[in-house]
Amino acid sequence: LGAGFRITSYQAQYQDDSICVIEDGETVVVNLNDAKPLPRLWRQLTREHPRVDFMLRSHSPAWSYPYCFDFEDPDEAIAVDSTSYMRAFHGAAQILRPRFAVPFASSVCHLHREVLDQNAHVVSTEEVRRYMEAHPIEGTTFRVLGHGGGWSSEGGFDAPDEDGEGLEAYVERKGASERDRFEEIYAFERSQQPDFDGFETYFRSLFRTMWWIRPFMGVRWLFVVGDEPQYWVMNFRRGRVERLNSEPADYTSRIQVGAWVLNDALNQGVFTNIDISKRWQVQVRRGALTKHLILWALITMYEGGTLHLRSVCRWRFVAGWFRRRGEVLDYAKLALTMIFKGTSAAADAVTDPD
Repeated sequence: LGAGFRITSYQAQYQDDSICVIEDGETVVVNLNDAKPLPRLWRQLTREHPRVDFMLRSHSPAWSYPYCFDFEDPDEAIAVDSTSYMRAFHGAAQILRPRFAVPFASSVCHLHREVLDQNAHVVSTEEVRRYMEAHPIEGTTFRVLGHGGGWSSEGGFDAPDEDGEGLEAYVERKGASERDRFEEIYAFERSQQPDFDGFETYFRSLFRTMWWIRPFMGVRWLFVVGDEPQYWVMNFRRGRVERLNSEPADYTSRIQVGAWVLNDALNQGVFTNIDISKRWQVQVRRGALTKHLILWALITMYEGGTLHLRSVCRWRFVAGWFRRRGEVLDYAKLALTMIFKGTSAAADAVTDPD
């Protein structure tokens, strides 16, 4: 696009996360979005980009944990709250030492009636500002760029004034203006029936792909689907999907989800979208959290194609992971951390680069 213009993409984690570094010969922008590099990737970034002008990073939860989860044993829950995301933002800035740390990709609100309560857990830029001011980083300035704001090397920042409207007031105003559209959405969703055939087709394909690991994973998920609930069981170890007449007592996780949300995710082949929608409720039995999270990670990899033999047996796949071999070592260390120190320690290693 121009002399000295360069974009470098760094893959991060086993999912489809990536980091985009943009350079024009004078200015370096590191867009982390919500990628969570492990130690060797952090070192690579700082080695290859020792001087960073802008760090862009998310600062609020995009997934549904922990607010859509309940635990039979509350002590097993991984401690994650709003401070976790502010600490992760600060930790990334402390590693990269940018001139400007810019909160990014988290200006969201929830308007559907099933997720209105999730607005209470949104981490605002003002909260991040206060955290950064309480934990200053030498040489780094925290700067909010409102919608439509920008920066140029000639003119500096061009940021519109904040309108001062809080999230609660915005949700109320926006919800009122969109009320008719949402009533149409609610009516459509009520008309949808649970699709057991689609559910069965998805998981049978999953079982075929993961035949090699199923014997080691005693996971039994109970799905309670629809307003007039139907009870479907996914038994991962046995590779079976069952439809029951009543709720069983034997399961490792109980997942309650609306018919439309589940149907839409399965039709798109992205079951993990349910997590991001925050329109489910998960109850985890005692001792089952690690199994639940491991299977969720495996399903994410399955949906990304990284567990399919036709993908794994390509030179591009092998060469790509060879270049990322340091990250593979970090994953091995993370797995050992989870085994010997628990899921909370592993989560800290991922979310808190400090």
